[in-house]
Amino acid sequence: MSISVEFRDVSFAYPGQALLFQRLNLDLAHAKTVLLTGENGLGKSTLAALATGWLKPSQGQILRIGSDGQKLSAQDICQHITPLWQQTVLNLLGANPKQDLRLWLRAGLLTEQQAQILIESALDKWDLVKKLATPVWELSAGELKCLALAGISLFPRRYWILDEPAANLDQRHLGRLLDMLDYKREQDTGLLIITHQPALFRDLADEVISLLPEGRIELEG
Repeated sequence: MSISVEFRDVSFAYPGQALLFQRLNLDLAHAKTVLLTGENGLGKSTLAALATGWLKPSQGQILRIGSDGQKLSAQDICQHITPLWQQTVLNLLGANPKQDLRLWLRAGLLTEQQAQILIESALDKWDLVKKLATPVWELSAGELKCLALAGISLFPRRYWILDEPAANLDQRHLGRLLDMLDYKREQDTGLLIITHQPALFRDLADEVISLLPEGRIELEG
């Protein structure tokens, strides 16, 4: 099911700080790949956290609506929206790559054999099969990003919110990321890419939105 995320007059400020967004209106439409760019410090990661429900707006509302026209409940969000956080550690669930992806798949929903096939296939695509049982604290920054990308790749039918997905990737793995995103677009389930490197992803985007100071936005024509 594709998802739209709609910001309606959203204002937000962290405690003790000035407003980061003031009466922000933004539609992330069904089945579209949206590229959100802007200078560091303008609130791109905060916008991602608001979209997923990790943060709540100070004022206004954020609607998450399925292609069936129904609003997602708070309990349903995690079943339909999968984020990739800029801070890679926030994406990790397990102590090693195998355990991490098994937890992503949720124990009990698959047999161990089914889970093993999916896990090894996902890790193989990101050159992590040999690191199956390596503790995550021994993985490099690039390997941790690959592990996070392997995790979200298990859910191509969900809406993805990717915050700086190219960070810490070498050229080979950047190519694999672009291939994965191209496949994701074919699923028609929607995708938001947040980046300060828009040139990397512009060919994938249906819309390009620039975040400006004071929470203003500009849609590129």
